[in-house]
Amino acid sequence: MTKKLIPRPGSTRPGEVLREEFLIPLGTSAGTLAEACGLPRTQIERLARR
Repeated sequence: MTKKLIPRPGSTRPGEVLREEFLIPLGTSAGTLAEACGLPRTQIERLARR
């Protein structure tokens, strides 16, 4: 069974880092990143929404 982690108030979420540090500055989309990494586009999009 997988244990869900609850982020602490004020903590930075992984999706926020992905968006703010990589996707936006590089001017790329989740789909382009997914293709480059060999991952499903939906997996990157879900992560970026968190």
